[in-house]
Amino acid sequence: MSLRTRVLLLLIAGAVGLARYSLWQDQTKSPPPKVIVDADGTVQVAAHPVPLSSFLSPEAKAYMTEHLKQIRIRRSSSKTRAYRVL
Repeated sequence: MSLRTRVLLLLIAGAVGLARYSLWQDQTKSPPPKVIVDADGTVQVAAHPVPLSSFLSPEAKAYMTEHLKQIRIRRSSSKTRAYRVL
């Protein structure tokens, strides 16, 4: 293989790598999906509602609903910490 061919292949490989890296960066900058907690405790993540268990008592449902809402408030007000709803 000649030197000219090797240089051409190296340039093409570099261009492909740079293109893949820039596409990867664009994907990682997308904002996280919006999480909404309804009054009855149903969590809606990216248009997928996740209701609380029907086995929970009314008191437990009220606690979980308030707890999930407080996590969202702390998460939105804190820029250094990340809270996850599990």
